[in-house]
Amino acid sequence: MLTNAELHAHLKAIDPESAALVHPNNRYRVLRAIQIFEKTGKRKSEHRANQKPHRSWVKSRLMQRREGKELPSIIPIDTSNPNDYIAKALEKLSDWQRGVNFYPEKVAELDADDYYGAANRQHYCELCGIMVQSDASYQKHLEGKKHKAMKKRSVKPEAPSD
Repeated sequence: MLTNAELHAHLKAIDPESAALVHPNNRYRVLRAIQIFEKTGKRKSEHRANQKPHRSWVKSRLMQRREGKELPSIIPIDTSNPNDYIAKALEKLSDWQRGVNFYPEKVAELDADDYYGAANRQHYCELCGIMVQSDASYQKHLEGKKHKAMKKRSVKPEAPSD
C-alpha cells in the first residue's frame, strides 16, 4: 500500500495542475484524480477545463424557467473561510427578507477558474513546516500567533560590527 506522499507524487507526475489543488493527505481526492487518468487517459485538469462553468449552468437553468428572462438574485458567498461563511449567508438572507433589492447592479460574473483556484490552492509555509489549503487560510496563517512566534524565534541577532 502506497503512502499519501507517494500517491501525491504519482499524481504530480501525471497531472501537476490537479496535484497543486489537492492536499497530499486528502487521499480520496488524490486517488480519484489518478483513477480518472487511468480510466479515461485524460488528466482530471483536462476534464475540468472542458466542463462548462457552474455559474453558466445555474444561469441557463434559472433563465429557462423565467418568463422575462431576467436573472433572479444570485448572491455569491465566499465559502473558503468556514468560520464566517454561514454568518455571511444569514446576513444576505436577512437582507432579502427585509426586501433589499439585489438587481440595481448586476452581480459580477465570477471567474470560475480563479475562484476555484483560490479556494483549492496549496501553500507550504517553510518556516512552520505546514501545508495550508486556500489563499484565505494561508493569509490567516501568516497573520496568526503561531507563525509570528516562529518568525520571531527564527530571527537571529546579528553580531555587532566593530
